[in-house]
Amino acid sequence: MESKSYKIFTGVLSACLAFIFISFGIIKLTPYVSREVHKQVYREFVKYSQVHPAVMFGYQIDPKKFMPQIGAIEVVCGTLMVIGPRIAKVLSCLVLSSVLVGGMYFIFMLGQPLQYLIGFAVLLLLLLVRVNMLTTQPAADVVVTHKEVETKKKKKIAKKID
Repeated sequence: MESKSYKIFTGVLSACLAFIFISFGIIKLTPYVSREVHKQVYREFVKYSQVHPAVMFGYQIDPKKFMPQIGAIEVVCGTLMVIGPRIAKVLSCLVLSSVLVGGMYFIFMLGQPLQYLIGFAVLLLLLLVRVNMLTTQPAADVVVTHKEVETKKKKKIAKKID
């Protein structure tokens, strides 16, 4: 059985990460939250579209489409991270991790100061911690599950004998 503190920690971690990604996604999707921040993010996406890996293959990246696509991914995955089933939570964390790696790539390719990577790296680390927590069971869960299996086996044997 999971300890109460473990459940609280995972819930708080998921809620904080979801809040961050949903907030960032909404900023990318609409200027109504903060028009100035939305414009600044758009200017960054104009730069990102110039160094996008697809450009090497002759594709043009439209920042007017690219920015809302990333915003929608962040909102959907942030929401699923909190209210989705376990597999959706894992996949959301992995998708958001790839978005962060992409953001780190753009910062590196644009020659921006490496200090800009710190926020991305912290969020990436927290997402990977959350994925690890979702994909591993605490030891107490394994013991309880094993005991339950043994109890069920004994009940089946007892029914066969009767």
